[in-house]
Amino acid sequence: MPASAGAWPVSTAPHQDSPRQASAPAAAAPEWAQVCGGAPLRRADATLAALNARWEPVRRQLWQPVLQALAHGGEVEQALGLYVHTWLHDMDAASAAALVELALRSNQPQAQAFAAQMCLRVDRPNACSKFSLARWAELDGSNAAPWLYMINEAASSKAPEQLDHLLAQAAMRKLNHDIEQSMVGLAMHPAWGVLPPDLRHAADADALGLAAGLIVPTNGVIRLCTGSEELAASRPACKPLIRGLLRDARSLLELAVAVSNASKAGLTEAELREPRARYEGIRQALRTEAATFSMLAPIDLSCRGVAERQQLLNLHLAFGELASLQALLKPPTPPC
Repeated sequence: MPASAGAWPVSTAPHQDSPRQASAPAAAAPEWAQVCGGAPLRRADATLAALNARWEPVRRQLWQPVLQALAHGGEVEQALGLYVHTWLHDMDAASAAALVELALRSNQPQAQAFAAQMCLRVDRPNACSKFSLARWAELDGSNAAPWLYMINEAASSKAPEQLDHLLAQAAMRKLNHDIEQSMVGLAMHPAWGVLPPDLRHAADADALGLAAGLIVPTNGVIRLCTGSEELAASRPACKPLIRGLLRDARSLLELAVAVSNASKAGLTEAELREPRARYEGIRQALRTEAATFSMLAPIDLSCRGVAERQQLLNLHLAFGELASLQALLKPPTPPC
């Protein structure tokens, strides 16, 4: 699971933030953690490791109401549900094939995007032989993602002029994160509302972990644009394309890839100053707060912690992992 999947507010002391919590004598003891609307937990049972241990045996069962709701939705919801089902059931071949078959008959760009993710696998479904990235590009005209997939496939096989065309098409478009947003949105699905705060926390982390795995391949771009300054200079689309990847990065991994390759593609130090500072600032904060992200760190399950987690989810949904990470790692404002 990515670090950000479990990166939610933690606590080193109980919070007295509701009448019920304030009246529970046991909750005031250092070994007990507040649980919003529920009985206190021993601190040893309020860590990410302990939560995962309780979550894993019931994971498929608790996802079932969400998957049933998605199965009765439109084509985008069905594609999302099949993608999740595939991962929950150890890359289930039948679900993977059903997802690609759905995309073949669908005109929904998000259905194409989920199928493209499935067709990246080594053991990809047979139906992937009929899946068309060019059709996805036609259906999703403003999205750079299908062109990045095509570049990834073509990097070692196409003629230079064909590669230049693909690079130019990708550089003209923004990278769309709709499927990642759809997956993050599952962390807020009404079906989770019946769960106690500890299992709800684990469900949130599960959805965010799946969202973090939805990575658009940029290997082809990196290979074609950053091998040398001469190579980048010979392909005029490289610089605006890498500049676009910097602009559109929503995750720490996307930002890291863009920052580490931008200078090789010819971007100036002035262009790199802000994104590099952002990346290094988050990395330094993560190193400083390493204990916070330990599997054994206590998690804040109080009402305040639940509210803070909801705010982070809203940020993640609207602006991506980077925004939620920056909010999580920002030092608290000192009291006046």
